[in-house]
Amino acid sequence: MALLDIRNLDFNFENQNPFNGLKHITFQVNPSEIKVIIGESGCGKSTLLRCINGLYDLNNGEITLSGNRVFGPAYNLVPGHADIQYVSQDALLLDFHTVEENILDKLNGFSDAYKIKTVKHLIKILNLKGLEKQKPKFLSSGQKQRLTIARALAADPKLYLLDEPFTNLDYPTKRAIWAYIFSKVKNKGTAVILVTHLPEDVWEIADEVLVMDNGKIIQRGEVEQVYYYPKNKYVAQILGEYALVPKKVLSENGKANDTEKELLLVRPQQISIIEHKNGLKVVVKNKFKSSTQLFKYIVLYENKIELVFYSEKQLELDEEIYISVNQKLIDNKRIKS
Repeated sequence: MALLDIRNLDFNFENQNPFNGLKHITFQVNPSEIKVIIGESGCGKSTLLRCINGLYDLNNGEITLSGNRVFGPAYNLVPGHADIQYVSQDALLLDFHTVEENILDKLNGFSDAYKIKTVKHLIKILNLKGLEKQKPKFLSSGQKQRLTIARALAADPKLYLLDEPFTNLDYPTKRAIWAYIFSKVKNKGTAVILVTHLPEDVWEIADEVLVMDNGKIIQRGEVEQVYYYPKNKYVAQILGEYALVPKKVLSENGKANDTEKELLLVRPQQISIIEHKNGLKVVVKNKFKSSTQLFKYIVLYENKIELVFYSEKQLELDEEIYISVNQKLIDNKRIKS
């Protein structure tokens, strides 16, 4: 049985605003699963998480967690769900309690030995050592964010809802948090829904990616499938760099044709430099250093078609080179606007 089941969810705010509401949202989350929701700002990602947490009353549809219905504030005096921890970019803390006390607040009912062990462990991985006796007003914004995450992890819920909570965190701390969450998810059968705008988050952790646009889930599936076979340009650009190339260019190495209507999508990973002249002749127009320690190149084919790829080779601006495109990955990969 699915841990979380969302069926035909519709929601919108009563006041008039640019947001058009969530429409016909249906998906499930299984135990030990990590789902990642990605989309442009304002598409409804955060609103969806708040609905799942029971912070809003739905206009239509149903949400169940472990077979029990999740209700909104019309049914609950205190909105939210005991078995769900929602973490956003806004720090939600007990202002008049210390860092240590904030974490202990989520450990009611456990033995003293477990409380001490858990608090020490979370303070270590969240990089809060030395701040145990400090109150939130004396913490930086990043420290407050880390404390908010520590409270959520201490609660040990069935479902984590993470709304871009790692934006201001350094990489080692972020990796330590994910290692802790992974152990919880895989060993205890809990689950995670992460909202992000970073494609690298999708690649690193997602069992399934859901792409949202204008209040709807417009495509979902395994990361590689959605990345290489997006249904439209919106999905393509959300997940990273791409180029649209006339089919004739790739299939026949012919010249670019302005009247060619059938376009195929090419990702940077499909492009490689070759030494011989059997590939496409392109000209290097831009060169950047990337976080992968490779060079990012933007090249032009026939002075019309722009392609992006990464390579460890040192190329010069305006240099002419030959590239090949992995044909296996572009079969039947037509794309719509």
